[in-house]
Amino acid sequence: MKHFFTLALASFLSLSMIAQTPTDKAIPGKLVHPTQAMAPEMESRDVFWTNDISDCADWTFGNGADEIGAPWAGIDLNFECTTVGPAGYFNGFQGGAGDLTPAPPINSTSGGNALMVDSDLYGASEQYDANWVENSWVQTAAPIDCSVNPYVAISFQTRYACYDNGVSDGSEKCFVEISRDGETWPGLTQSYVNTWEEEGIVYYGVDSVPVQCRYEVFPNSASGFQTDNPSIVDLDITEAAGGQSTVWIRFRWVGTWGYAWEIDDINLFDVEQNDLRVEDYVSYTNYLETGIYENGAWPESQMLDTLNAALSVYNFGYDAQQSVQLDIDVAGYSATSDVIPTLPNAESDTLVAAYTVSGLGLKTVNYQVSSDVLDNMPENNAATQSFEVTEFSYGRDNGELFDVYGGEFEYACMPYYDIHNDVTIYGIDVAIQPGGTEGSPIEAWIIDADDDVNVDPVDSLFLFPFQMEKLATSGETYLNPDVSWSGTGDVVWYTFKFEEPYDATAGQWLGAAFEYYGGAELTIAESSVNFRSAAIFGPGGADNVYAWRRASDMPMVRLNLDPNLVATEPGVNRVAELEGNLEVFESIPNPASSEATIRFVLSQPQDATLEVRDMQGRIVLTKNYGTLVAGEHNERLDVSSWAAGTYTYTMVVGETRQTRKLMVD
Repeated sequence: MKHFFTLALASFLSLSMIAQTPTDKAIPGKLVHPTQAMAPEMESRDVFWTNDISDCADWTFGNGADEIGAPWAGIDLNFECTTVGPAGYFNGFQGGAGDLTPAPPINSTSGGNALMVDSDLYGASEQYDANWVENSWVQTAAPIDCSVNPYVAISFQTRYACYDNGVSDGSEKCFVEISRDGETWPGLTQSYVNTWEEEGIVYYGVDSVPVQCRYEVFPNSASGFQTDNPSIVDLDITEAAGGQSTVWIRFRWVGTWGYAWEIDDINLFDVEQNDLRVEDYVSYTNYLETGIYENGAWPESQMLDTLNAALSVYNFGYDAQQSVQLDIDVAGYSATSDVIPTLPNAESDTLVAAYTVSGLGLKTVNYQVSSDVLDNMPENNAATQSFEVTEFSYGRDNGELFDVYGGEFEYACMPYYDIHNDVTIYGIDVAIQPGGTEGSPIEAWIIDADDDVNVDPVDSLFLFPFQMEKLATSGETYLNPDVSWSGTGDVVWYTFKFEEPYDATAGQWLGAAFEYYGGAELTIAESSVNFRSAAIFGPGGADNVYAWRRASDMPMVRLNLDPNLVATEPGVNRVAELEGNLEVFESIPNPASSEATIRFVLSQPQDATLEVRDMQGRIVLTKNYGTLVAGEHNERLDVSSWAAGTYTYTMVVGETRQTRKLMVD
């Protein structure tokens, strides 16, 4: 049955994001953990100052609103000392509802108060100007004595999501800054995008010694980046704070309608002499250099002869580390990387080791970094990843439930797959969650994600699902709720068999989609994901605008390569069970500003006519379809030129008429 989705698209492949307004802000996608996510717990360190934000009077707050001529002049956004999480429209990734009510607070150790800047809530104003730049900070009210601590680091627990860190306008930065007198702080001008480090230099003493007093908290972030809840961030601030009798600490946020940044449980501790650390980048395919996506499930037919495991190692010790190397073990196969001769303090590098795997089953990659001296903090020198080699299942997800996606609305979820070797694809497996209504219309299909046919030639954006050229499809089927996964135990996969198998060739990049036409509650499982390579089509933002967006997590939608696969028995066809011969649904979205979709279902072939009237009863649109086949149909209306107000639309089928309202704003 033909079906339509509505409204303008957003590109979901580009790492840049579209210009931001209160109605089109994109859902963030999770990339990687922040650089310091693998820091050890505080009990293993020599902490000499701590603050859990239990007393808000320990902190003072300010912003750059009174800096006449600066890009943040007049913008009165502040940090808060608060017990709640962010409340902006786009707080869903933090557990919020997107209705201007607060999300749960950061999951810090101490709980209670935390420091937060809620840029998303500030940007939710209808008067928000997309050219505004925010600049606000919170700092210690009293100085900290570091005079007996020659090597100093700061640690804090944090939760953060990035809208844009340099991809389009570069206006989003999170800084820790240090002052030795409470008055002299690093400068910041309109050219902060490229010169923030230069402006972080402060000159102290009679000899005007230059001191770097600014540290970027998330240097490896990009559009859509988000941290764990919470993440532990460590920064070596020795240059600014080491051996100083008075030290003030400032957390500064700069950005244009970002998401939110939360901070709690702040500690100063002594830096160790030798402390190598595994950084944010850990990949069993060395994705950033090879472009080979990590998969939770690799079918034997797509497994490469050689894989490269890689990680980024950081020297947090104050001594330079010599002969730094990586050792890996994968199911008994051992490999060693090349050696980094010298890794200076506060610098990082990437280590790579090649390996092979064979046979089916779970493969665990154990990483271990070392140097020529005993590490003072060996607990952060290791990392582990796992994936499964399967016979026929090709999955980007890791098979573990992290979240769910869906609802009563129409949507599509589409992970992407590299085809490394020629293979025949027979269907798609989806981890459908319990609670779906029997007979709900669903479909699975694949597209060529590199094919220009699937791209709008004017806007160079991906088309709506119904416009995409499908390489293979299961055809519309109906949900059997008896075959769903509870979210516990082994995954129960709902299997869709293609009407015709598809012969994929090496080098293709395919989108594997699960599509739900809406009308009743239906959700699918998602696993967590490190590297974004999936998209969702559905409503988002304050006005529930339909668009393609990056998936925050990985939809559990897999390719099935089994020539003997058996499709899940479909549920009852709800069309055949219609009481009467017509069912008309509410338009999507409602209200609408540019386009709206009207969906209706016929129980049997019928002549059908659509009538749209304004509130004065005047007909503004009539469409005679002639005879339509039984099933679901959709009509997409261009309402961009219609006057704001209330309209009615009526479907006329034989002697039956059903009318609903459509709001245009």
